[in-house]
Amino acid sequence: MRSKDHFQPRLRNRRVFYALKRAKGKLRTDILSGRNPDEHGFRQAAERLRGTFVYRGARVIYVSIHPFTEQIRFNALMDNKVLVLPDAQLQKGFFLLDPASIHPRNRLKSVRPSGIRKFGKQIDFVKKRNPFIQLAITEVLTACTETGALVGDGSGHFDLQTAVLNFLGWFSPGWSVIAVIDHLPRLTAGTIPMKENDRWANLVAVPERVFYTTIPDTPEPTLIGEILDRKRIRRSDLLFHIFSKRVTSSPH
Repeated sequence: MRSKDHFQPRLRNRRVFYALKRAKGKLRTDILSGRNPDEHGFRQAAERLRGTFVYRGARVIYVSIHPFTEQIRFNALMDNKVLVLPDAQLQKGFFLLDPASIHPRNRLKSVRPSGIRKFGKQIDFVKKRNPFIQLAITEVLTACTETGALVGDGSGHFDLQTAVLNFLGWFSPGWSVIAVIDHLPRLTAGTIPMKENDRWANLVAVPERVFYTTIPDTPEPTLIGEILDRKRIRRSDLLFHIFSKRVTSSPH
């Protein structure tokens, strides 16, 4: 059960938000123009994070469904972790994949976007439930290994999905974020613009090692109504449910 309503209808400061968004977009373009993502590097980072205390101690893990996290999702099932994976565009919300109910020969297929509905069980997002997810893992383009500031692909999927999970009250107290990168970044503190809805990482895994960050005291993930596209809401049963409740419960 969540202790507070992690929802805000409006941005705190629209001018600052969009200035930071433009600056981050420019940084992202500069990164992509200089190199191509290395799938092998992501696989090496995936193996690195398996040795961390945070990963080993987590029973239930949310992982993004980007192709570069496929090895992490497969490893998690093989390590007897329960996975929480998002349906495409959150159309049906989130699915639970339990290794106890998936034969080893089907586990690689099950963690691919095409196999999530077949092998997973849709989590009822209407029913209240106690917090059960201890860890969230995502891929990023780069990061600051000191502060845990991240630069993702710009889609906003991870920020939105963790905000939704937090709104639902599914994250356990003290939950962590691990970001995986295919290279050792050289960015210093303060060089990555961070908007109010951006997630920070507690750990950053790269092919060579894992960094424990000095993540700043930032607000918990919060759903911000103003920045969500209406079409995106209508295409998702989960988002439509959340925002329909917000409208019907708002005073007239």
